[in-house]
Amino acid sequence: MQEKAFSEVRCLRCLQPFPENARRCPNCRTPRPGGRGFPLFLGVASLAALIFLVFMMVKTMWNEESPADDSTPAAQSDQAPPLNK
Repeated sequence: MQEKAFSEVRCLRCLQPFPENARRCPNCRTPRPGGRGFPLFLGVASLAALIFLVFMMVKTMWNEESPADDSTPAAQSDQAPPLNK
């Protein structure tokens, strides 16, 4: 009979060791602990991207509401500037 290779990971519920290739505990069928790093990273990265987009939208809207000094033409008079007398 072959022996299964057991890893150092133990079940959180029944404290039995997990076989290396098992996704669930063979004793109580609890999912293997760990493996939540990628979904957590994905959630944090998505939240950061959403905050960045909201910040950029608010900044763009704020810039559109306030008139820029360079975009309005200066008041031009039809008269020539006075000459020094």
